[in-house]
Amino acid sequence: MRRITIGRSAMCDIVLDSRYIYASNFHGEIFSDGSRMVYHDSSSNGTIVNRSMVRRRVVPLKRGDVILVAARYLLDWNELDRYLRQPPTMFARRMDATVLQPALQQDTGTAKGWNWGAMGLYPFWGLTNGCPWAVAVALLAGVLFPLPNLVFGFFGSRWAFRGRYWSSLQDFYYEQRQWKTAGMMAMAVLSLLYVAWVAILFTVS
Repeated sequence: MRRITIGRSAMCDIVLDSRYIYASNFHGEIFSDGSRMVYHDSSSNGTIVNRSMVRRRVVPLKRGDVILVAARYLLDWNELDRYLRQPPTMFARRMDATVLQPALQQDTGTAKGWNWGAMGLYPFWGLTNGCPWAVAVALLAGVLFPLPNLVFGFFGSRWAFRGRYWSSLQDFYYEQRQWKTAGMMAMAVLSLLYVAWVAILFTVS
């Protein structure tokens, strides 16, 4: 098989465009070492191969393995095969969206699910999950409870996944699980306070 280079440099076989800001100019390459297919990472942000972080080293690779460039962008093997079959003279073809996708698109669990931590404690949750602007939202829209909480609960996982660099998917899952219990408790307290506040308003009126 031919050697396939991946990166943002125009000299790579698969050239990543400006959308893939976390990828390096020469991020990695796929080639045969004589007996097997391997992936070599040469980047600063690393690559996740089958949930293991690979940084500046070579690992065995087989078709169907999950490859997340910069721990974020999923390589699609159905499309990648087209590049692997190209002759060496056909290079520097620009990557399109069907070949490299945000990792979030292939995740069916936490990254797309409801985020209780973001819902219950979004201003504090945002500070450690790549969404510091959540504090400004709390100051401006906090009185609209529970609307901002519901919005953060629905979009929180997606915003955190894209807003912060995660060393692995497990790291992302673990962080959100840590926030889950605290978020649910906070929502229970906030709901009770909200009900009490409404009851007081009706009593006074």
